[in-house]
Amino acid sequence: MVEKIFTIEDQNMFAKLSGDYNPLHVDEIAARRYLFGGTVVHGIHMALWAMDEWLKVHPQPIILKSFKAVFKKNLPVKEKICIRFIHDEKDRFELELSGQGQIYAMIHGQYSVGSNSSLTGGNLVFPPQETCTLLCPENIVKEKGQVELFFGKETAARLLPYVQQYCDPEQIAQILASTRMVGMKCPGLHSIFSELDLSFEVLNSSDRLFHYQVEAFDDRFSSVEIKVKGPSAEGIVKAFIRPLPIKQTSFSELRSLVDPFEFKEQRALVIGASRGLGEVSAKLLAAGGARVMLTYFRGREDCAGVVADIKAGQGQAEMSYFNVLSPDETAGNEINQFQPTDIYYFATPHITANRNQFSAKLFNKFTEYYVTGFFNTVELIFKKTISVKKIFYPSSIFVGDAPLSLGEYSAAKSAAETLCSWMRKIKKNIFIFAPRLPKMATDQTVTIIPEDRVDPGPVILKYLREFESLCLNK
Repeated sequence: MVEKIFTIEDQNMFAKLSGDYNPLHVDEIAARRYLFGGTVVHGIHMALWAMDEWLKVHPQPIILKSFKAVFKKNLPVKEKICIRFIHDEKDRFELELSGQGQIYAMIHGQYSVGSNSSLTGGNLVFPPQETCTLLCPENIVKEKGQVELFFGKETAARLLPYVQQYCDPEQIAQILASTRMVGMKCPGLHSIFSELDLSFEVLNSSDRLFHYQVEAFDDRFSSVEIKVKGPSAEGIVKAFIRPLPIKQTSFSELRSLVDPFEFKEQRALVIGASRGLGEVSAKLLAAGGARVMLTYFRGREDCAGVVADIKAGQGQAEMSYFNVLSPDETAGNEINQFQPTDIYYFATPHITANRNQFSAKLFNKFTEYYVTGFFNTVELIFKKTISVKKIFYPSSIFVGDAPLSLGEYSAAKSAAETLCSWMRKIKKNIFIFAPRLPKMATDQTVTIIPEDRVDPGPVILKYLREFESLCLNK
């Protein structure tokens, strides 16, 4: 069984080859706010790599009669994937890509042995790097267009050596054009490639374009079906429009909910405040008169935007880099200078759902943030300052009723509640509050199928006030 771990370097090389520079695949900072919480491998990259490994075992020139790739799950960059040859006959192949107990893709091909190298001239270069189109769902049913065919032979030889050596370059150019169409043109920026189904014929067309036209759009599932036709291929592409990142309520809007002096005694350190519930909490605290320090790990620009929003409304805010997985002395010194009275801990990885079985790897990832990271962060802060009086640790309602797909997350949050209970016994002068928060509208809870989400502003404010009240009455 062949295994591979796709790296961001692999992704950048495939983007150069295909012209699909969608940030979901190549921008680690932007992708953290998208549906999957990070960069994912191009589906066509997975499919062509699988065919490349098959050709490595069966080295012979082939002409594809059909090529179908069904993408069942998105593969995060840096995750291991395996190929299994399900059917391997003289005129067809079927390949399964799987990992972590899940099937990521199924690849089917029919072929004949022989060669037909028909792509020539200026097309043996790279596609231009363009900006992703942003299509509105209501307009997508009218969308049609075309993309040119390209096949960068040298890069293909490095990335997909057997495909480059044994496949018709025009056929591969058309497969590559499908990912550029989806990721850059239609649906464009907020797309997810779901399925490619092409049939090939040996033609002598002078049209070096890959044409597309939307056939159907289902707004219930944000799904798009696109008819495609190239010089020697035609078929169907299926894709989804993924939801936009959640934009949290502005500081000026949240300020209307808050008494301007209700948190004025706080110097609040908000760990993980560049987005989501941490962002909302920082804004509410600043709106109530607190001086806040926001920390970020990867989202520096996002955090700077939150600080600027607070300052524009005359709130007091500053920011600092902090990695809860490896809290260092430099970060501790900045926190010491700030002298926080309150710690709010919102650091989190992407909350990955897992429907098949309990994953120790996923559970460990959650506990690194929610248990070990939390404890080490608190210990570093206490080593640097004696000003902290209370800690807000957000737990989850899923501790009490774990959804089937969130067993690892729920178990890690339960372990964190146990840790909070233990810390209360050894840090008797510190008040630790660990409320079980409901599901709210953040990047972590967004789904392809539209769902109603609770606005976090009023909900978080309720718990911030309860935190303050309980501490005063303690």
